[in-house]
Amino acid sequence: MTTDSEGLYAAIKLLTLVVNSNPRLQQDMERRGYEILALLLHRKANITTTHVLQLVASLGSCSGLITHPTAVKVLLCSFEIWRGAAEEIQAQLCTCIYNLVINGRNLEHIESMNVTGRLLELVYDSSVSWSLVQAALEVISSVISTASPKVLLTFGHYLVYSLPTSLVNEHRLKEVTHVVKIRNMLLELLCVLVQSCDMDNDFRLRLQIESTLGFDWLLLFLRPGLHHITFTMSLRLVCILLSPANGFLRFSQKLHHGGWMLGNTTKSLRPETTEQASLQGFPLLLHVLKGHTRLSEFSTYSMKLYTWLLSLMLNMDQPPSSLSNEYNLDKTFSNKSGMLNKDPLVVILSILRDDIDDGGFEAVVRYLTNLYLHEPLCEPVYIALVDLIIALLWAPYLEPTKDLIMKRQCVLDLIQEILLNEMFKQNFDILDIILEPCAVDFGESLMVYQSIMILQTLQRIQTGAPDGISTKNFNKAAIFFSKYTLQKLWQGKLGTPISLLNSFSKLREWISKDAESQVSYCLHRAVLYFLSQTSSSSSVADLQKSRLKVVHFVSENHRLIFSPGMLDTEFVICLSHLLRSTHTDGEWGKMLEEAADSLISNIKDARPDLTIYIDPTSHIPLNSVHKASKSAITSLFTGNEDSSFVVQHEIAPKLFSQIKQQQEEGDKTLHQQRSSRRFTGLLTARRQEAQLTLSVVTALNISYEINYAQNTQVMLQVSDSLRESVHSTQLQFHRVNRVWGDMQLELTQERGLWGPAEPSHLDRWELDPIEGPHRTRKRLKLNSQFYNVFQPKSPEEYRATKLKQPSSSYSKEYHHYYGVRDRVSSLTTIGGASKMSQLISARSLDADNRLMQDFLVPGESKVVVFPCIRVEGLSTIASILYLGRKSAYIIDGYTTTKEGDIMDVQMLMPEEWSERFKDILVDSASVVMKNKAAYSLCYKRITEIMKRRYSLQENGMEVFCYGGESYFLVFGSNHRNKAYHKLRYMTPSLTQKSDFASDVLSSARRHTRGDASSVFTSFRQSNVTHRWSVGEISNFQYLMYINTLAGRSYKDFMQYPIFPWVLADYDSPELDLTNPASFRDLSKPMGAQTPDRLAQFEKRYCDWIDPHGTDTNPCHYGTFYSSAMITSSYLIRLEPFTSSFIALQGGHFDLTDRLFHSIEDAWNSASRVNMCDVRELIPEFFYLPDFLVNKDKFDFGRKQNGSRIDNVKLPRWAKGDPAEFIRLHREALESDYVSRNLHLWIDLIFGYKQRGEAARLAHNTFHCYFYEGNIDLSLLTDPLRKSAVKGFINNFGQAPKQIFSRPHPARQVAYSDLVGRTFHYNVVNLRPPPREERIISSAVQQIESAENGGTLFAGKNKVLVPSSAGYNYYFTWGLPDNSMLLGAVDGKIVHVYEELEKQRVACAICPDSETLLVGGQHSYISVYTHTLARNKDTTLSLQRKLLGHTDVVSCMSSSHNHRVFVSGSRDRSVIMWDLNKLSFVRQLPEHPYPITTVHMNEVSGDVVSAAKNHLYLWTINGELVAQTSLATSTVIQVCTQTTINEWDSNNVLVSGSSDGIVRIWGVLFRKGCHGDNEKWVRTLMVRARLTMYTSFERPDNRQPSEITCVRFSEDHVSLYVGDARGRVFCWTPNDSMGKQADHWVLDSGTKECANCEVRFTFVERRHHCRDCGKVFCNTCSDFYRTIPQRNITQKVRVCKTCFDSLPEN
Repeated sequence: MTTDSEGLYAAIKLLTLVVNSNPRLQQDMERRGYEILALLLHRKANITTTHVLQLVASLGSCSGLITHPTAVKVLLCSFEIWRGAAEEIQAQLCTCIYNLVINGRNLEHIESMNVTGRLLELVYDSSVSWSLVQAALEVISSVISTASPKVLLTFGHYLVYSLPTSLVNEHRLKEVTHVVKIRNMLLELLCVLVQSCDMDNDFRLRLQIESTLGFDWLLLFLRPGLHHITFTMSLRLVCILLSPANGFLRFSQKLHHGGWMLGNTTKSLRPETTEQASLQGFPLLLHVLKGHTRLSEFSTYSMKLYTWLLSLMLNMDQPPSSLSNEYNLDKTFSNKSGMLNKDPLVVILSILRDDIDDGGFEAVVRYLTNLYLHEPLCEPVYIALVDLIIALLWAPYLEPTKDLIMKRQCVLDLIQEILLNEMFKQNFDILDIILEPCAVDFGESLMVYQSIMILQTLQRIQTGAPDGISTKNFNKAAIFFSKYTLQKLWQGKLGTPISLLNSFSKLREWISKDAESQVSYCLHRAVLYFLSQTSSSSSVADLQKSRLKVVHFVSENHRLIFSPGMLDTEFVICLSHLLRSTHTDGEWGKMLEEAADSLISNIKDARPDLTIYIDPTSHIPLNSVHKASKSAITSLFTGNEDSSFVVQHEIAPKLFSQIKQQQEEGDKTLHQQRSSRRFTGLLTARRQEAQLTLSVVTALNISYEINYAQNTQVMLQVSDSLRESVHSTQLQFHRVNRVWGDMQLELTQERGLWGPAEPSHLDRWELDPIEGPHRTRKRLKLNSQFYNVFQPKSPEEYRATKLKQPSSSYSKEYHHYYGVRDRVSSLTTIGGASKMSQLISARSLDADNRLMQDFLVPGESKVVVFPCIRVEGLSTIASILYLGRKSAYIIDGYTTTKEGDIMDVQMLMPEEWSERFKDILVDSASVVMKNKAAYSLCYKRITEIMKRRYSLQENGMEVFCYGGESYFLVFGSNHRNKAYHKLRYMTPSLTQKSDFASDVLSSARRHTRGDASSVFTSFRQSNVTHRWSVGEISNFQYLMYINTLAGRSYKDFMQYPIFPWVLADYDSPELDLTNPASFRDLSKPMGAQTPDRLAQFEKRYCDWIDPHGTDTNPCHYGTFYSSAMITSSYLIRLEPFTSSFIALQGGHFDLTDRLFHSIEDAWNSASRVNMCDVRELIPEFFYLPDFLVNKDKFDFGRKQNGSRIDNVKLPRWAKGDPAEFIRLHREALESDYVSRNLHLWIDLIFGYKQRGEAARLAHNTFHCYFYEGNIDLSLLTDPLRKSAVKGFINNFGQAPKQIFSRPHPARQVAYSDLVGRTFHYNVVNLRPPPREERIISSAVQQIESAENGGTLFAGKNKVLVPSSAGYNYYFTWGLPDNSMLLGAVDGKIVHVYEELEKQRVACAICPDSETLLVGGQHSYISVYTHTLARNKDTTLSLQRKLLGHTDVVSCMSSSHNHRVFVSGSRDRSVIMWDLNKLSFVRQLPEHPYPITTVHMNEVSGDVVSAAKNHLYLWTINGELVAQTSLATSTVIQVCTQTTINEWDSNNVLVSGSSDGIVRIWGVLFRKGCHGDNEKWVRTLMVRARLTMYTSFERPDNRQPSEITCVRFSEDHVSLYVGDARGRVFCWTPNDSMGKQADHWVLDSGTKECANCEVRFTFVERRHHCRDCGKVFCNTCSDFYRTIPQRNITQKVRVCKTCFDSLPEN
């Protein structure tokens, strides 16, 4: 209640001192106290100071050590409670947590409190200041530095779901979001921690990150599109973790997945495939980074990427601490150390290939070129370089700009340098690696690349051996490369570069003589290749030009080519053949012919010995052929007879063909000079490299995908786990809100510690759904939402619509006084505005009941769960039916998934609502999703389960409970029967049959858990009908039974119970129930009450045309006699029906003239005036007067005639009193006329006249959509028609089930025959008992009827315990040690409860077999739950202490049927309590004296209270009915009421007082003065007094005594009276007139005649005057008169005095 900082500090200081000094209070605080304190601190955050925070911190810690973890977790680690505090206080809070974190002994507690998650939620909230974020980050840093796996996992999770779930380019955001900023700061924080100076802790943290989160977690933050700082920090972190001392080797060999993808359990959120299990880290890293090259912003941070990757390549222990776009890489890596790593360099080159335009391209290649001179590169690097240069040659999309040409040459220079150096080292495998790439997507670029590489390399070789290269190695390299070049030339992979001939020619100058022949051989074969070229795409002239160049080259170098040492005769033969076979057409052909002839001539001149090989007709001797060629030529002519010679023109073409084939196949010597094993291995490795790339893509498509489309789902699943944690926290706050709300309400309500002493007239009430006897609902409960629903409207809002807006005059007064706040502080939801709840968009599943724990009893376990809809009036609330081992639960706000897991229904997507509810046939838009509430249904307290319909479909179920609760559930078509049978199986009490008439419908019987098992259980329907017919059941009870059996329910306004109009006289000043004209014709429906209207309905039937256009049968009535609108309109003055009516009318009241305002007008409308009105009544017309009064002062407006609508206008015979109307209306229902004819109305509504031909003949047919079975909504496929039919049913009503198929039997007995012998009809003709019924040892305190027909009596300080077997036990108190004793009525002591109560017990009652209420001197009421089980220990556990009184609780009484008990105190207060909720209901107005006794009527719920000599009668809702007081100072000590028929005006109230007199009071309804006006009021009048034996005023009573107990017998024939002497007397009606009565003087105390004083003897007998009761002799009493005032109609003996005073007959 404090409103300033000083008060708050003082309160916290006091709490701290008390808690720290009281261990028991510490335990109480651990249970729920700290959570409530947190809630209060949240509300007081604006006045919180640093001193308050220090006090709060001291509750959980001392000197930096956590002493009470719960306090620290709830008060310090729940940042939401401090959000309203000043910024410096929140910063100090972080300091407090920091001091706890740095203490190593607190690590276990820090982990369990999820400090990391709570801090991360704080920093992610955009409303938090940056200074507080910095403070929180310092704490996070200290927590992470502990390297706790749990902490790191939480940290990793929160970073994951900060990533966007779609491919968003964060570079293009106009403004960096708060989430991105925090993500960057957290990554930077982690980088600083893993690169700290503390090497031991640094190394431990790195290993823990790798094992807990995994490398794949790091790669998530390198995905393309993320903010560049996120990318930079992540890359820096990767490089640190992959440094030589850490995980480089592990990352290279296999990608470690870590645990970030694990949920709260050990089950992974995604399966690991074979491809993932063998996936290496760097291929995946390459795929991730390649995505960046497609971004236009990549150039802004590309050099940073290259720098970090180069640091990995160079094995740097500590990568550069900062990044820049510095292109001088030699300067950056001047201090490199260690061996080179190939994988990072491959990644760099592969990225360069996709980012050719990057500005760092030349810098990286230049650095690699310089690096190569000092450090050898590895084979994968060569492959990557080839990929890079081929990409540079990709002509289709690259413009040959100067910059591109320079980049090409830069890479070519590096590759050539590598190629030459490796060949000079005799590593000829380099040719396959660099010049034989296996990629399939290079296309023509590969030919261009090979051509350029070979020609440029050959040009480099022709310049001679470089310095440091031996001649031998140079010759081998030159020869090998020449042959390799020749092979590629003949294979067509080099095009037609004529310059190649010059290169071969010049190369001969730099090689030794012994190798010159092999180079010449290459030159010769190249000449043959160029001369033999043919092309379909080239013209003849172009071909001739090309050959002409070759001929000129050979002519110019013929002396060098055909030198004396040249012995290649194959070349000469083929050359002469090709020169002769050239085309000579055209100008170029002639020039070519001339050049060829000139060349042949020159050859002959230079080498005459070759002429034989040139002339086509010459015979070439084989022995003259070059040894190398001889074998080839010989093989061509092995079949010749003369094989020593061959003709030149014959052998030349064949020889050239063979040479061509050999050259295209390749030179075998090339393969021989390379290691076949290594060559094969390299090719295999190259192919594996390509396959690995495809493998990476496949693995990514399976689990990650390059674009992270599927990875988004993984992140959502991780978010689900976090969502559950956040959702659990929010539920915890909701739970605390509820707990504190209950406590706050208890503290601030009437009679509460901080509440008002008196009720406020602004308190509004609504009907309580708890059902009392005969399923009546009389209780009202406080309506805490009234002023939220009915807020005052402005004049503009009124003028905005023509219809009447709902408003109440109380609303205006309330908001004028209180404003927008509630008189009881509204509950604040903590955690609802958290940024984390906005970040997590995934669903939250609850398969392990973690979110259900607050709703379940301890130790509960799930059996099965059914999704359902709970119907409450017009509301449909999404719920689940949770069947556990101990109890069943209906939990609102949840549903189940297809897998059976429980989930918050608010997480359903809109498109899933209709899909989920379509089978239930509920409009998804009307389903309430937000409510979170639970209702526990203990199996032993379930009294009945009945199948129900909803929207005329068999999909519902109604559960009735012992406390008067009922629940209407609607299921999917395949769930209802399963749920019904499973719940019935789990409820053992339903397997036992129950007697409905005696156990349930009897108003006088006190129900207990064992004998009140059902409202409608497995008894025979005919048995109930028989009991009604013989008068054991009232008409109201029987109608209520039939309604329930027919599926009518209070819970579904569309199927509300139906009661008949019974009267037709609403205008007479007095109601004559003996006149049949006063009653409605029960044999006819409402539409047939008058002939004129019936004729119109008959005409409608004959002329029937369905207005809906469907083919339906004709009917009399288009509207129904019961619907939600009819129910709500009747009860419009009573909440929650007012709100229901407004909802049905679209948010406003109906037109004023159409509102229910008069009983007579409603009857006239339904019976004769309105053709659209055939409505019947509802049960409230027979028991609830409150609905007739506009207690909430709703403004219903004025009718057209100017009259204002307020309370319902009652018939004249009701005298303007709603209670009198209800009493007379109920009396009319139970009258003899209605009893004789009610069966006819039952036939119309529930019987054989409801449908078919009998209904037509009775004029009782309605539209077919009203009846069950005529249409199945689930089979309708047309959505428009389905919606129309549902609307028709919901708006116009549903017919009840047809119960009877034959005429219903009539009732056989009249009401007057049933009550003639009851006590209250004979109060003036009671027979005194001849002696005591029984005498006990102490004052009689309780009298009860036993099961065997006898009577049980309890003495002082004792209370009998009801059970299914009767009253077999009792509790007693008043012992010296304040203990209580449980004993059996047979005298056996069962159990002694020592020190049960600290107070002296003043009174105790047992409302049922499981509850004990104890009141005493300390002004509170203790509520105990006790169990009495055979062969088991009895237990007595304190359930709650009820606070409200301020002095000794002196008396209590309860109504088991209404679930209410009332208590009185010496403080003059009387309080009514709810037995179900154990909560305050209301207090009665203060009495003038301390309360001496209270009593509650089991049937009507009326309360009698007495304060000394004042006596009051109240309704169950606290309204005064009547009051009186005695003229003397006598104290009224006990009272009771008759309960047989609550509508009977002859009911009495009996009181016993300290003067020993029992007074019998009647309630007289008469006209009295009320100010200046006359008004009908009720008064208490003494109808009789019982004075014999006990009254102190009678001198003939020898032992007078105070009355301590009065009790009616079960059949209301006898009245038991107990006194302080322990005597029990039984009073009963006399059998005939003039018998002994109470006013007679006792014979035993009279010696002589009261008139003549003659002494009585054996001869002179005693005679009593029947009027004055005195004893006379025969002569003085020999007179006879009737005595009307004593209800004696026959002449009886009286004295002379009475004879003279009595009127003559």
